[in-house]
Amino acid sequence: MYISNNSIIHNKYYNIAATLIERINIICALLVAATMILPFNFQRPCLYFFFISFGLDYIINQRWKNIKWQTTNWVYIAMVLLFCLQPIYHIFETTEVRFYTQAIQHRLSFLAFGIMGILGTNKLKITHLAYTMLIASTVVIIYILLHIDIQTILSPHITHAFMDVRITKISSHMNFNLYLNVALIMGYYIIYNCNKKTCLITLIPIATIFFALAITEGRIGALMGLIMFSIISVTLLHRFCKKALIPVSAALIIAAAIYFYIHIDMVNNNFKGSRVSNNPRIYIWEVAINSIKDKPILGYGVSDGRTQFVNNGLNNADFITHYVVDNIYKNPMWNKDIYIMHPHNMVLETQIEFGVLGVILLATIFLLPLFTCKKQRRLYVLLFIMAYSMQGMFEIIGGNLTPLMWGFFLVTLLNCEMNSSGQALKHTYYK
Repeated sequence: MYISNNSIIHNKYYNIAATLIERINIICALLVAATMILPFNFQRPCLYFFFISFGLDYIINQRWKNIKWQTTNWVYIAMVLLFCLQPIYHIFETTEVRFYTQAIQHRLSFLAFGIMGILGTNKLKITHLAYTMLIASTVVIIYILLHIDIQTILSPHITHAFMDVRITKISSHMNFNLYLNVALIMGYYIIYNCNKKTCLITLIPIATIFFALAITEGRIGALMGLIMFSIISVTLLHRFCKKALIPVSAALIIAAAIYFYIHIDMVNNNFKGSRVSNNPRIYIWEVAINSIKDKPILGYGVSDGRTQFVNNGLNNADFITHYVVDNIYKNPMWNKDIYIMHPHNMVLETQIEFGVLGVILLATIFLLPLFTCKKQRRLYVLLFIMAYSMQGMFEIIGGNLTPLMWGFFLVTLLNCEMNSSGQALKHTYYK
């Protein structure tokens, strides 16, 4: 069959354009990963380019022809449904608070990445993602330390100083520490799979991250850091010093645990409301549970749920004394909006808003990935879910715990290019 030169040239340039837009989408994904540790203003343009390039790539490369049903799609469907409950419930709500608009905007990531997961994504190499996150984490940590004088860095006041600069320049400890721990999970992949030279080089950013987590005021982030320290230490000893694996591993883990205990005791003594006896979350959770009791099955919706929680809290003397006065009224950044008060627990928040159905969908997106993902990526998915859910026990999704981080990293981990031996896989786009 005769094919004209014009057709050949056209196909050549079309293939070049298709490959180019595919590469741009992958680069944009790495930029999103790099800026995830920064304030949202840095993330916004990267997200725009990421989603636009994804759409162009999907159309130009006709990705729909390669779609195959896979069991992980149930996770993505649950993410989409969890988002859709917000506007559906809102039809029947009787109140309107500013938080509803914020919740829709923040949780839009569930919808976006749920759809993206179903449609299929470019195969981003996990090694590229790991290097990106390790470098971004190291640069930001050094940036913060450069704003602190050397005497303070070497003193017990480093926690306060680091916290002050981080809050002013970057973000709260919740998202910051979560990002650092996800970077450690990615770094663990390199340590476990790559050659020894690469492994040793990777220890530089990993050690920097461990330092930041060792001085943080965020106890859950520090605890997850301790877990990752134990896993990485055992893996390193297994690779480089098998004979001393058990005694050295035990010594390192015990020493890290002792330091963690001392550091957390210092945090408890120096930060208001840190000890169990006077932690405001005790009274916050009590109000949240009482709010659930009125509508345990169906829930209230986003606006009515937040209104109910706040009204119940303002009628509770302990809630006002231990939470509202010190953490809201005396907060210099408070904008006079009482609806910024929330249950500080993603499960309680979901139960208040969407009842049993919401909790089932939330459990689905957190537990089902472990049973539907391929065996070679299960450990990394487990560690990511552990890191995110540990923070989620003390924060709400959409508050200081972004759905964007959940959607991006979950979809990436479930679809990234990886194998158990560390050798590059043949480049494919869909499972």
